[in-house]
Amino acid sequence: MTSESISEGRDAEGAGCEPSVSHLGAQWMLARVWAATSVVICILVLTAVFGLFARVNWLADLCANLRVQQVIALVITIVITVIVKRWRFLILELMLLFVHLTWIAPAWMGRSDGASESDLVVMVTNVLTTNQQHELTVRQIADARADVVAVLELNHALAELLQRELESVFPHRLVVPKDSSNFGIALYSRHPMSDAERFELNVPGIESIAATITKDGQQYRLFATHPLPPMGRNGFQRRNDHLQQLAARVADEQNSPGGLPTMVLGDLNVTPWSPHFDDLESVTGLSRAGRGYGLTPTWYAKSHFAMGLILDHVLISGDLQCVSHHVATDVGSDHRAVIVGLALQSK
Repeated sequence: MTSESISEGRDAEGAGCEPSVSHLGAQWMLARVWAATSVVICILVLTAVFGLFARVNWLADLCANLRVQQVIALVITIVITVIVKRWRFLILELMLLFVHLTWIAPAWMGRSDGASESDLVVMVTNVLTTNQQHELTVRQIADARADVVAVLELNHALAELLQRELESVFPHRLVVPKDSSNFGIALYSRHPMSDAERFELNVPGIESIAATITKDGQQYRLFATHPLPPMGRNGFQRRNDHLQQLAARVADEQNSPGGLPTMVLGDLNVTPWSPHFDDLESVTGLSRAGRGYGLTPTWYAKSHFAMGLILDHVLISGDLQCVSHHVATDVGSDHRAVIVGLALQSK
């Protein structure tokens, strides 16, 4: 064997031991993916910790309201972490996931069993003041066949169309339309309405409605409301004050002799994952009717919007149970309506 052939053999042997270009490329790509993933994990940790201060800071409250989005991000990072076998990171991610799921899990739990037919159907819809698709809005309200409808961000043009088209359907109403702000409000009812009042809480010009509805001899007390969005320190404080004052008002009526089955309908500008929503439930003794019906967002109106939030709610007292819960389709607003069927617990 010549020295030349021996050299060629050694060259071939060395070439066989070297990793291929494609393998090196895959390793490089995996390293880059993990580097980005580790940054995302750090951000998720900081966001979760910051969310603990949601009672006192508007950005922290925003973090708390975005728990669903954080869970989505965590699931993705967990998959990557398993692929690269970074087990210490995985333990941290699972701990974060558990914390968020303690808030979110009730969305699939707690659906009432018992009554299958509704005694009262209510609807809350934020129609968006600038929305021009009034005919679609009117059709959706008519098709819902609700007994009571709370309409938020109502302007004069839509109020007039509702008057013309649905006056015979909803002969009882209290209507406060506004064109210059996003806080027009109305309550429409198929059944007699009594003790109806419009009232302001902490912000002049932002009105809420309270009324008693009587259907088949049974009375129900309803509140319709729409606080400011919690953007910035002032908006955050004003929304919280609004919810606190509303909660105190509802609690006073609930605790008075002869308290009626009660519900709050509104775009509350807060998700169930915020401690401020938890406070509202605790003070009033009401609970979100949508528990057990999943995580369908009501804002933004496009159902595939990844940053969608559950902002529109029906809260009910303990003598009522939710037998149906439906988030309606997009009719031009940035929100989607919520339609809830309710039954008395005694039935």
